[in-house]
Amino acid sequence: MASNASEESVKASWALAKSQGMDAFQGNAHLECQALLTLLREVGVHVILTGETEDFDKLQNVKGAPWVSKALKKNLYEPGAVERFFVGLL
Repeated sequence: MASNASEESVKASWALAKSQGMDAFQGNAHLECQALLTLLREVGVHVILTGETEDFDKLQNVKGAPWVSKALKKNLYEPGAVERFFVGLL
């Protein structure tokens, strides 16, 4: 029973982090997250701060590995595809 409660807690925390981004973290946890994100950027890892990768193409009705396969077929990895996504947001 404890592992189910723990698993549900992790799922709830993950959902909160995806929906609120850095705002999901308070106090020292927020500062530690900022430090981690800075280190990741310095080595070339860019984290999506709110949401999930699937948000780059919501027309696909799948998640996870099937989404990645479809995204690769649509060439979403090309620089122009991501740039067009962000231009639409601004």
